[in-house]
Amino acid sequence: MTVRAPFRFAPVCRDVYFPAWAPLVSHDVPFKDGVSGEVTIEIEATQPLLIGGARRKPVPDCAGEVWPFEVPGVGYAIPEATLRGMARSILEVAACGSLGKFVYDRRFGFRDLKSPTGEKFYQRRMATNVSGIVAQHAKAGWLIRGPKASPENPDPYIIRCLYARITFPELRALTRNRKPDQLDFRNEAPNRYEWFIGPSGNRTALNCKVYLDPEIAHPHARGRIKIEYRQAFATADPARILVDGTVVFTGKPQSGVKSGDKKQEFVFHTPDRAGATLSSAALVVAEDVWRDFDIIHSEQPGRKINPNWSFWKDEFDNGGPVPIFYLEDGGKVTTFGTAFMFKTALPLSTHDMLRHSSPDHTEEPEAGKRDLPSLIFGDVADDLGKKGLKRRASFDLARVTHRPSDELKIIRQAVLLEPKAGFFPAYVRQPGDRINGTLEDRTLPFATYSVDPGARERERTTPELAGVKLWPARDRLADRFHPPHLAGQHSIQTTLHALPIGTRFRTILRFHNLRPVELGAVFWALSFGNAEAWSLDEPVRLRHRLGMGKPYGLGEVAIRIVPGTLALRRNDGDMAAPGIAPWVSAFETEMGGFRWRNLPQIRTLMRTADPALGARMPQESLEYMVLNPQDKINEFGDAKTEGTFLPDYMIDEVVCVPGLGTRIRMTVGAPKEGVVVKLPIDPMHPRSQWGVLLDGETKPRTYTRNLFEFTG
Repeated sequence: MTVRAPFRFAPVCRDVYFPAWAPLVSHDVPFKDGVSGEVTIEIEATQPLLIGGARRKPVPDCAGEVWPFEVPGVGYAIPEATLRGMARSILEVAACGSLGKFVYDRRFGFRDLKSPTGEKFYQRRMATNVSGIVAQHAKAGWLIRGPKASPENPDPYIIRCLYARITFPELRALTRNRKPDQLDFRNEAPNRYEWFIGPSGNRTALNCKVYLDPEIAHPHARGRIKIEYRQAFATADPARILVDGTVVFTGKPQSGVKSGDKKQEFVFHTPDRAGATLSSAALVVAEDVWRDFDIIHSEQPGRKINPNWSFWKDEFDNGGPVPIFYLEDGGKVTTFGTAFMFKTALPLSTHDMLRHSSPDHTEEPEAGKRDLPSLIFGDVADDLGKKGLKRRASFDLARVTHRPSDELKIIRQAVLLEPKAGFFPAYVRQPGDRINGTLEDRTLPFATYSVDPGARERERTTPELAGVKLWPARDRLADRFHPPHLAGQHSIQTTLHALPIGTRFRTILRFHNLRPVELGAVFWALSFGNAEAWSLDEPVRLRHRLGMGKPYGLGEVAIRIVPGTLALRRNDGDMAAPGIAPWVSAFETEMGGFRWRNLPQIRTLMRTADPALGARMPQESLEYMVLNPQDKINEFGDAKTEGTFLPDYMIDEVVCVPGLGTRIRMTVGAPKEGVVVKLPIDPMHPRSQWGVLLDGETKPRTYTRNLFEFTG
């Protein structure tokens, strides 16, 4: 199973670049070499373009709709914030920016019963198997709000209780509801509760008296294992004890009662729900444990609320006890959920993963210390006392200047998916063959949001996020805009009304008191450093991405810095360098020139911008994977089982690393040439230290890579 997606990742930079002049940046105090001015930018849609404007939400029997952004009296346009966000996102990669402020800090739920990763990080946590006798670690309890509860703080506690299992026939004998049930069919917990409670909807109907057998080892998995637990019955027997219990449903993931299918539910007792009251023996739920539960079970963008939690949430908000299962360690709750084999929260958050790449991504920098994108496009103040910084480069509203047709390109039934960053074969950097996307040993677990202390690979001992998401240009639209099994689900579909290919816009980039490196960075972000993007003689080869529908090929645009429109003035009154090239060169030299261009994140950025490369990619390799439980298709689960992950995007072409004896030329000061006499420890690092012997000198010196270029 090859992992595929319409996006790829540029690796996270392990050395965030903070310019030395950052503390001096100001709108009021000019840099001696600072420049101000403006230049005209032209944007042409090379694929249908949709910057979202007016929209209608989807309903169960009708897909939603989105139309292009319009300004009264102006017409179709592109907002300044859209262009600024596009340029800034490119600079976050190209200028080794700090990513913490753009990555939401969260943890993910995990439930995996098949793969080696699931065995290591889930199954062993939930149960242990000793000679065929399985000890299950999940305990039962009642979740309840504490005396200090408020809308901002639920003050959660867990009241311990015991549980027994009860078969479907015994459940039928317990309920007064005689209408046909669907206990044997695949459905969710609310449907099963509704059947048992009946039309009243009163949850007290779940409370009942049951008879418990002694705890014994019951055979499972066709007798391969045994699990110890009590069973509950509706009828008395001399060997059984009578208790007050509460029936608890957890849903059924598949239809049938054959081997391996679910055949039992639960009864919580001692105490039952009526007897669950807060006492000093209750377990405190720590703030981070509650946060993880809330993230996993609550509604999130692109994901509905957990069905079990949707049934019980109002009861919890009103102070009632709610049935849950939990794990504890040393008397402290470590994680909990609403199902017996619930999703557990993986220990590392997204910011923990960023810190593995570099602490500079998440730690609060020293006063005035900012990355290059923040110096150019601004920075907001925070609650910790950090002052904001007004942006020194901005765009005017981009107005449409040419429309090849008055008709819009209509794309029906598009499913616009939210990212599922918990899918670690795509979102976590993996060890192995990154060209083909296969683990070096498929019997070993994936790198995930958890430290694997027994591993040797950095990817497992200090796992990192896969990187910054990029959308490869491909110069074509997708063949389909939703999986076939979602064709009838209008509530998650959207009809897109996009501007046609050939639509052009113009805007003005205005900048104030930028140093040459900073102005060059903006021009590089708009042109990828390619000269055809600031000339009229050649077509613009590389593409930027804007707007909605990127997974399906929409939003590819060619950007040109219009020749002859650059107006500059230097703060010191000297003549400013003409044209675009000198400013772009200043940025590339500052970042490290040859070495910087050979970094994996820069190579990935450049290749994803090239539509000729994307056009050679098979269409299916840029499609989303399919999860279709009805037809038992789960490509995400197959990938975990088979040890495959999202491959890198065409970065197998590596420029040779110069060795000893390579000729260099200094790029600062008087023209000097020399030869490399000592290689750095990490030659691929953009600010590495090289040993150089200059012509005519007897002793070598050490220079950072941004001070010279290789000549042969």
